[in-house]
Amino acid sequence: MVDVVLVVDDSALTQLRPVIRHLCVGLVDLSARVRVLTSSEAGRPLGQLGPVELLVHQELNWPFRKNRFKRIVDFLTPRPPNVIYGISAGSYGLTNDLADCLDIDYVVQVTSRTDVVEVERLGRDRLGHVIAASEPLMSMCRSQAMVSESLLTRVRPGVLRGSENTCFDGALETPTALCTTPLRSDCEIEVLIEALSIVRDRGLMLLLFLIGEGPYESGLRKLVVERKLTDVVTFARPTADATKIMRAADMFVLAPGDDHVAARPLQAMASGTVVVCFADGVDDFLLPGDTAETCEKPTAEALASAFEALLKDRQRAREIADRARAYVKAHHTMSGMAETTMDVLKRVVNKHRNIPIGR
Repeated sequence: MVDVVLVVDDSALTQLRPVIRHLCVGLVDLSARVRVLTSSEAGRPLGQLGPVELLVHQELNWPFRKNRFKRIVDFLTPRPPNVIYGISAGSYGLTNDLADCLDIDYVVQVTSRTDVVEVERLGRDRLGHVIAASEPLMSMCRSQAMVSESLLTRVRPGVLRGSENTCFDGALETPTALCTTPLRSDCEIEVLIEALSIVRDRGLMLLLFLIGEGPYESGLRKLVVERKLTDVVTFARPTADATKIMRAADMFVLAPGDDHVAARPLQAMASGTVVVCFADGVDDFLLPGDTAETCEKPTAEALASAFEALLKDRQRAREIADRARAYVKAHHTMSGMAETTMDVLKRVVNKHRNIPIGR
């Protein structure tokens, strides 16, 4: 039997909360015992998923780390797990330490370039397998982190699929775009605001909803005022049920610096909302002109042109959204995600071997 502990940090919950929830349920349905460790309060709803056990622990910071780590071990040791699964870079340290302490192997999931860098730095003794969320990340794991092909698996994130296409379904309504990228300076949200200014100057109307939080919010609000866009840009608090908002939007926009394989773009695709993004991302499901409208350059001018193209050719936008929904149905099922993950965990549990990694 697979007895797995998922170690989940705040970043993973921000980017992949519905995917993690579906994974927990899927693994339980496949007869795994699932426990979740996190220091984030955002993870508490995972403890309501039937037999999933949850521990929201205190941050492992000095000088309390030793005692707090012991409490985690005490939580696990009455019935020790046989594999640890770390989801995103912020969880890798605890994942490695628990594997050493419990004398078991562990698996890590890679969903961003940062994760790949951290895989390079991990201790090798207990690292049993690497799960990558996309083909570009698989390639980075091979070439940058030197992960052996036999011990590297792609697991596509699974999401629920909507029942209809909602892209431009209200002919008399003002078109809307939605962005859920965190409001941080490195995410380059200002490109979206500048693009909206260009679109307005071209005589087109588009409303933008920024559903996110972050330290750059005040700077972005100031930019909106400077560009006289307060009537078309709305800042709103994040919501647990983002799919409802997506179904009311016509476009879902990824900022240039949003560099994760995340649940929200997939949910947008599944909801029949056309995705607008930039090239050179780490995903493999946003196919230029097929499942998404892609900007080749990370500039406001390029994004404005993408907006304009979709606003002027709404039939094409709906066709992209239709293909995206079909793609999610074919490749990003919750059952497929759970089954492939379970296969990896079984291999690690049944055959302990170290991953040949390093230069």
